[in-house]
Amino acid sequence: MKKKIRNWSQYNRALVQRGNINIWLSESAISKWQNTEKHGG
Repeated sequence: MKKKIRNWSQYNRALVQRGNINIWLSESAISKWQNTEKHGG
């Protein structure tokens, strides 16, 4: 049995939000991530 959608604006917003991924990084993780050494060609 399927539910009938009554609030289309809320349903559409939920569909858009399904594709969002949020990643939270601490300042220390960001500073360790960035490479200050020269590399590559």
